[in-house]
Amino acid sequence: LRGALDTVTSDAGEDTFKTGGKTDLGYISVRLTNTNAAGKTYQITVYKAQVTKGLEQAFSADTDLTVAAIPLEFTGVQDLTKPEGEQLFEIVDMQAPKTPAA
Repeated sequence: LRGALDTVTSDAGEDTFKTGGKTDLGYISVRLTNTNAAGKTYQITVYKAQVTKGLEQAFSADTDLTVAAIPLEFTGVQDLTKPEGEQLFEIVDMQAPKTPAA
């Protein structure tokens, strides 16, 4: 969600991201990427989206090794700058493609 952040500052060895208070963030691009043990990726890109429900995160104890999910809802809308048939999202599957790599 970097495009929706209010401020980003970088110092040696750290980046600080701050946001909050804006009621209309407009549209952002959303990309979700899974990388498997073999280093192959499965990537979903929603070209133009709007957050419809913010983050709600309950933090567990440091000793809890369960994967933490971060619920976030967004709605994709047509990106009319793209050709018809390609205006909502793209999925790139390198983990189990129908055509094997050469």
